[in-house]
Amino acid sequence: MKYIKKFENFVENKTWSKIYENASDDLIDELSDDTIEEYYDKHYTNDDVEELVSLWPDLIWRHIDDESFVEDFINDEINNLGIEDVSNKDDLRDFIEDNLTTKKENKIIELWKDKQDDNKNNDKVSKIDGTVSIIKDDEYKIIITSNDGIIKNYKIPEPHEILVDDGQIVSKGTTLSTLAYDDDMLADLDEDELREVIEDSGEADDYVEKIIRKRYEGEDAQSIIENMLGKLEGKELYDMVQNYLDDDAIIQDYKDNEDYGYKKEVVADSIYRDIDLQREILENNKNNVLKLAELFAENSSSNNISDEYEFQKLYIEEYVKDYIDGDEDSYDEKERGDLRAKALKYLNDNFELDSDIETEYEKDMWMVSSGKYNL
Repeated sequence: MKYIKKFENFVENKTWSKIYENASDDLIDELSDDTIEEYYDKHYTNDDVEELVSLWPDLIWRHIDDESFVEDFINDEINNLGIEDVSNKDDLRDFIEDNLTTKKENKIIELWKDKQDDNKNNDKVSKIDGTVSIIKDDEYKIIITSNDGIIKNYKIPEPHEILVDDGQIVSKGTTLSTLAYDDDMLADLDEDELREVIEDSGEADDYVEKIIRKRYEGEDAQSIIENMLGKLEGKELYDMVQNYLDDDAIIQDYKDNEDYGYKKEVVADSIYRDIDLQREILENNKNNVLKLAELFAENSSSNNISDEYEFQKLYIEEYVKDYIDGDEDSYDEKERGDLRAKALKYLNDNFELDSDIETEYEKDMWMVSSGKYNL
């Protein structure tokens, strides 16, 4: 008989009921979309912004006041960093070139002159009274001729500026040329000297602000935080930016855009411990008692209907019906009794049998107490 083969397989595999993999995934499909939405909103909708953003940190980036955060961050950097903290030779040189003044030129000349090994770049001063003659050959030369015929020659190296004119009458001690600013001087200065030029001009703070604003140009709150500290989540992230968040907007965004698939997963995970969901699933389809029993057996929870008379009664009936599967004529009463015994065995092994069930199915309880099948 068909039953004998099934019974032999049952003993060999020690399987007391059909196996339903992912029982909760199957059972969730027994609930309507409206039921899932309503249940989720009632039990899982969260108004705790800190908890919400710990689970979905992207909510922060959608609702942060980037402009205020970035401006406050930049101002904080400006107030706490000095020129030595943001020094870069190219940046220092570019700032000086963009803001060149006579005072800076003189400071550059002074620093550059100190770096030279000879005195050829000192000012040229006439040692006699006389008339100036300026000659241009490979380099400029100034000749001073006195009234009594004395001649003094002065080579004028670049980058000197000649301060007298050809034919001019000068007296002894007159400065003929002086070192003049040249762009190459700036290129010869090192980082410390470039900083000194800016500090001497009183523009260190201006330099720091310009460099920091340039550094964070086009950045938003997320890029600044993650570049500085890495990816933050949860309370640490919320604490850092909460003053720039609209909490109400975050909550509304969460309610409006939470993924339905996620809601479905959450509700599915609640079935094994929520009696109301269990009863609704049984109302939709009595055969779901088999999947529910499997779910209860796999997930330990005291908050289910597995120990109720109605549940156990329905399980036994549906187990027999499911096993026979429309082939009622092939099973006599004894065979049906054996199926009931198997159902009772499963219930007894995984839950606590209701006393009324034990009384009602007294004749079928043999498998529960038989050592032969308690392997």
